[in-house]
Amino acid sequence: MLKKYLNFIKSVWNEYADSRKVEKKLTNLNNVKTMNLREFCDISIEFELKDQLLSDREINMSFNLALMTIPDETVSEKYMVMSFVEFLEGLARMAEFKSRTPVGEREEAYVSYERE
Repeated sequence: MLKKYLNFIKSVWNEYADSRKVEKKLTNLNNVKTMNLREFCDISIEFELKDQLLSDREINMSFNLALMTIPDETVSEKYMVMSFVEFLEGLARMAEFKSRTPVGEREEAYVSYERE
């Protein structure tokens, strides 16, 4: 599914990654584009993704769960920003929150309180 829309996803990444660069303190990433939590949240606002199934809490969880583990967080601030690969995983995690119907099941078979 991601492959089909990869060009669009890359354009979203290019527009939002480093859009709040003045807020970032990272200097040791060699000019690699990164995305922080606020930029990730900006996407959910711009594309109106928030609803009863995807709130700020789920968006924050999607961001944090998509980040790779960093061995020593005291040395670098890399744990606060995501790369493009982590961004793809963050989008997939948001999609998982938006669609809480189990894979292979029909959505009509579940009433709203069973999906929450």
